[in-house]
Amino acid sequence: MATTNRHEEPSTPPRHLSSWKEIAAVLGISVRTAQIYEKSRGLPVQRDGKRVAALESDLLEWRSRRLAEIHWWTNVVILQRIAAALALGILSLAGMLLWTTRSAWQTQRVAYATWHGNTITAYSAEGSPVWHRVFPYPINEDVDLRTPRVAWVGDLDHDGEPETLSIYPHVQRESKGWELYCFSSTGANRWKLSISQAVQNSTREFSPPYVVRSFVTFPSPEHDSTLWTAAVFVHHTLSPSVLLVVDSSGRQRGEYWQFGHMNVVRALDLDGDGIDEILAGGIRESDHQAVLLVFDPRNVHGSPPPESPASQVQLRGMFPGTEKAVVYFPRTILNRKREPFNFIETIDLIGDSIQVTVHETLEGQKGYLLYTLDRQLQAVDVAPSAAFNSAVMRLHAEQDLARDLGPEGINTLRKQLRIDRR
Repeated sequence: MATTNRHEEPSTPPRHLSSWKEIAAVLGISVRTAQIYEKSRGLPVQRDGKRVAALESDLLEWRSRRLAEIHWWTNVVILQRIAAALALGILSLAGMLLWTTRSAWQTQRVAYATWHGNTITAYSAEGSPVWHRVFPYPINEDVDLRTPRVAWVGDLDHDGEPETLSIYPHVQRESKGWELYCFSSTGANRWKLSISQAVQNSTREFSPPYVVRSFVTFPSPEHDSTLWTAAVFVHHTLSPSVLLVVDSSGRQRGEYWQFGHMNVVRALDLDGDGIDEILAGGIRESDHQAVLLVFDPRNVHGSPPPESPASQVQLRGMFPGTEKAVVYFPRTILNRKREPFNFIETIDLIGDSIQVTVHETLEGQKGYLLYTLDRQLQAVDVAPSAAFNSAVMRLHAEQDLARDLGPEGINTLRKQLRIDRR
């Protein structure tokens, strides 16, 4: 009689596999590779017609003997692990490149631009060059020129990329004129403002070139988060001037001409309606005095009406001007005695005040009066410059003249300021 050892584990019956899928899974290879191993490496399987079968134990024993001889690049498990490692490495590298590119873009974003010789260069906030443009003529280094040399940098079209606006103040001013350029974030030309048309009065025609004197950007009156630009151009030698208004793409939205230079332009919401008014300052030849012109940026057109049908300073063929207001600055007795006119050179916006410099003496371009206006354009103060006071002191022998130019006479000018509202 046979006896049984109580401590001996019963043997596990062998596992039968009946498909190539099961066979390949045990070996950790693909079905196609398992089929190849049957023919080339003696994989222990049995066939019954198209059916296939194998014992798991036979496959594992074969694998321990023969699979070690198989090249690594045919092992699916190894290839899967390699692929996973490569994918992780590629993702890590892509992340590093993205971070590096983003950091480089942030550090190379244009913050300011300056002219040197005949080249304008844009710089990042850290002072690294971002782009540069070379032009045919060097800039005019004359320090007495009033045209601003500092470029404006900002996002005109609300696309997240900074544009650069700059006057090109080259040495060929009298023959070529000066233009206003808009550069993209990479330095390409986006648009350019210049005057190519001729205008005329009753006696002659005034052909280009024209010189851009001043420009300003301001929020679009269409409330679309873009910025518009206003710029004033003057004839290179004579009196006509023009105010242009363009949107962020450089498309013209307004054009106003007058006989008499407009020297400076600014933008300020005077009436609190959320739309900046345009303020252009200079001289009106028909009145021989300094004027401050105020416009709604959506309605900048025409030219001042003639003071008489026979006026020789009125520009011909233009519709009546669309000024919201015209502020006339009185001429002092010194100006009326010594100069043909007074004129506005600068406009500064300080808080709720508008400070306007009105030149009364042309000598040295420093004999001016500083007018402080409120947002209703009323004069709240008038202060003479040191050069103006010096000119008055030289006239001490002319008592009547000196009296009119003293503190009391200067204060009287504030009351003589005239505002013509349309």
